[in-house]
This record gives sequence, C-alpha cells and structure tokens, in this order.
Amino acid sequence: MAVLHVVSRSPWVSPSLQQCLHRARKGDAVLLSSDGVYAALGGSESARMLGAVLADGIDVYCLLPDLEKRGIVPSQLGEGLETVDYDGFVDLAVRLPRSCSW
Repeated sequence: MAVLHVVSRSPWVSPSLQQCLHRARKGDAVLLSSDGVYAALGGSESARMLGAVLADGIDVYCLLPDLEKRGIVPSQLGEGLETVDYDGFVDLAVRLPRSCSW
C-alpha cells in the first residue's frame, strides 16, 4: 500500500529528507511542508535528489502556504515538483491513507 511521506524539517539541519527518500517506493508521494519546503529550491542538492525520485515514480509536492510563508515562489522550485494548497494536502491524505512524518 502506498504511503504519503510528510517531510517538515529543513535538509540543512536534518537527515529526514534523505531517510525518507531511502524508504519511499514507486507509488508513494512526498509532501514537503514547514521548513521541509527548502529542499525544493532549484539548483540545490536536495532538489536533485527529489528529481531522481520523480523518475522512480514517486510524486513530490510542496505545500504552497509554507512556501509563501518563507518567501519562496513556485518558479524557484526544482523541475517537476508540484505545489498543493491545504485542500490538495487533504486530497493526498485521502488517496494515500497511510502516512509517515519525517
């Protein structure tokens, strides 16, 4: 059964993103929230890692309100990363009822 992985810690202060991506499998989704959205900044090592999991069939989303709170606009995100609002977060949680917070 697919899992929604919610990463809320910055890749600069925590290994959570790396640990999450090591365990994520095809069909899973990763949602970056809180300071986890910093991982999506284009050109960063973490954005390259996220791009690699996209190629493996793992969807990656960023919570738009958390991006906005940090002054990040969607055009600054790595290629292929999508944004969702709170309603989109709920949709993901319904589609993927198993979740893991990192």
